[in-house]
Amino acid sequence: MPSKNSATAGGISAISTGKKRKASEDTKSAKSTKLTKPAKSATSAKPAKSEKSEKSAKIETQSEDQVQAESNEFSIKQTEKAAASLIKHLQHLSKTDESGSVDKAKKRKVNLLSDDPSDPLQNEKQPIYLVISSKNYFSDKLVMKPRRVVLPHPIYNSDTTTICLFSKDPQRLYKDVFLPLESGAASAADPPISESLARIIGVSKLKGKYRAYEARRQLRDSYDIFLADDRVVPLMPGLLGKSFISAHKMPIPISILESSAIRSNEIESKVAAAESKKKQKQRALADKDKSTLELQLSKERQAISIPKVRAQVEKTLKSTLVHFPAGTTVSIVVGYSTFSELDIAQNIEAVMDFITTIPSLKGGWKGIRSLHIKGRNTISLPIYLAENLE
Repeated sequence: MPSKNSATAGGISAISTGKKRKASEDTKSAKSTKLTKPAKSATSAKPAKSEKSEKSAKIETQSEDQVQAESNEFSIKQTEKAAASLIKHLQHLSKTDESGSVDKAKKRKVNLLSDDPSDPLQNEKQPIYLVISSKNYFSDKLVMKPRRVVLPHPIYNSDTTTICLFSKDPQRLYKDVFLPLESGAASAADPPISESLARIIGVSKLKGKYRAYEARRQLRDSYDIFLADDRVVPLMPGLLGKSFISAHKMPIPISILESSAIRSNEIESKVAAAESKKKQKQRALADKDKSTLELQLSKERQAISIPKVRAQVEKTLKSTLVHFPAGTTVSIVVGYSTFSELDIAQNIEAVMDFITTIPSLKGGWKGIRSLHIKGRNTISLPIYLAENLE
């Protein structure tokens, strides 16, 4: 039989093991409570995290919208890249003939009409066009009067560009004022209006000498730019015809007289229109008198403003012409293949600054559908595409 001491020892060990189990259970429960407490705090912190996530989502959406807006806007860098590739292509075409052989191109004869005849591979001036497509019509009808847009890099050379001016009758009066050296009315010390102004044609001569279609076509190809006195501009479409209209060479209207003389002429025209037919016949008979004709010519000569005409000619040489069609697409010359890509990009920017102010384009840039640049016989390279085409 076991002794009493062994029994008591076994009871004490059992009690100690039971206490240890309770202590371990208490520690486990304490750890579990510690672990469960942060979970509660995490659940309580969920709204703060959700607020931060919403803010970050808003920032991401705003940044995406900004990127989309920047991609839809007109970019000078993108325009320079497109212009550089187009210029490179045009220069390559000018150096190769139709068969694509450079050796044959080197054997070509020198172009005597070129700016640099000493270089047989001198790049021919190939025009570069800006093709603008709008969401609305530029005009409800065909506009005969071209608009001028001043460019930072002019497309006309004042030394080689030739200008023809259509004037009111008598033609000799305006030749003596604007071309005194040619007419012999002034000395060589008198400065000309412009070296580019080569010829002046009156209305009566235009009706007689250039009545035939072939004569008008030769006149169209003889000069680079045509100007017209704003008092005879309404007669130009009927006198020049389709040969000028189809080639986009309709004359640019300019004002020749002083502003005060223009007002007096307007008053006289209104008075003459209000007169009866009998008085008009009497006035026509009186105009045949030499004294009255000389008086009228002297008044006209005094009313002509040479600085005003010179300023308008210089503005024309620094500008490109815009012929607004009765449609949604217009092509504008913005440079040549001899220009740099930066020059072409800056010219395009100047043209678009003018185009976006046209009343027919509602909303400025919002009325533009697309912009492309191209050569005379090349494909179009896009430089701007609107996201919303409506």
